[in-house]
Parts: sequence; structure tokens; C-alpha cells
Amino acid sequence: MREWKRAPTHRLCGLCAKPIYENQPMMLITFPSKVRRALVRCVDCEGPAPPDLPDRIIPANSTKRLQPIGRIAPQFTRAKLSDQDWTARILGEKN
Repeated sequence: MREWKRAPTHRLCGLCAKPIYENQPMMLITFPSKVRRALVRCVDCEGPAPPDLPDRIIPANSTKRLQPIGRIAPQFTRAKLSDQDWTARILGEKN
């Protein structure tokens, strides 16, 4: 599949090794087979990019905050897990 996109970071063309700077158009070539990495081509190698190519959208920072591990860790201490320790029960170490 061939798709025109704007470069998220500085890259090199896979054909001529010219630099593709951030926000410049580039052609991404992907294959539906086992190849997972897309081939990158510059404007000089693939021809002109479409004039209606949209600008790159930068996602906004998330407002969701993670809890510090110090508040969550007591939920998972060995004392709380000892009653549910099924391996010890199987081995006969616990009743």
C-alpha cells in the first residue's frame, strides 16, 4: 500500500538517502506480507506529493495522572497474598 504522510521526525529516504525533515511529505510503502517496516521514499524519488496533504496532527498531552507506586504497592504485599498462595497449598506447606 502506498500512502503519503508528513514525516514525524527527521528520516532518510530509503532509495537515495536524502534527508526528509520533520513535517515534509514522504511516501510510505507497506506490504501485507511479513514485512512490518514501511519503506520510506522522498518527493524526489516518488514524484510530487498531493497538494491537499494535511498537516501532521500532534496529540495533546493527557490530563490523566497515574497514582504513585507508594499508594498502590500495599495492595500487593506478601502478607495480603499469603492467604491466596495456591502453590504453597499444593505443596502442602500451608493448610
